Amino acid sequence: MARADCAPLEIREACNKIIHAQKVRFDVEEIGVQKYMNPIIYLYGTLQNKEWRATLDVIKFCKEYVTLVCHF
Repeated sequence: MARADCAPLEIREACNKIIHAQKVRFDVEEIGVQKYMNPIIYLYGTLQNKEWRATLDVIKFCKEYVTLVCHF
């Protein structure tokens, strides 16, 4: 996928990616014997026979969601 195909997603698009992801990969870091989950999730799927991938920053997503919900 070319870098030009990368673009930030609106909250609705991000929610759709979460719902329709066919594969989810978590960013896990190992330090010694301890494993730590970073707040990044990688989502993969297909739309109209075209593969897509998205990187979700969980903290930023939650902040955007709360900001959106609090304005209603």
